[in-house]
Amino acid sequence: LMKNINLVNEPAIVNIISDRNTEIILRKVGVIGKVFSKDLKLKPGLYTFEGKRAGYKTILINKIISIEEKKVFLEIICYEPI
Repeated sequence: LMKNINLVNEPAIVNIISDRNTEIILRKVGVIGKVFSKDLKLKPGLYTFEGKRAGYKTILINKIISIEEKKVFLEIICYEPI
């Protein structure tokens, strides 16, 4: 039990890749902005990433970070024109 409690408090490194045109928001946490690459430290749990770009369809990515995951890679790019 103590091992799992310690694992819950250890953050995972989340590497976000984008195109510098997509505005990225981590819902209920904050604005990430327009980036090419960004590393975040997030504790295990459910996260919703939102990507917005003028003239393109908004995307939502739900990601569950488990206590075993230590490195996570996400690509958040709005590709589909409206």
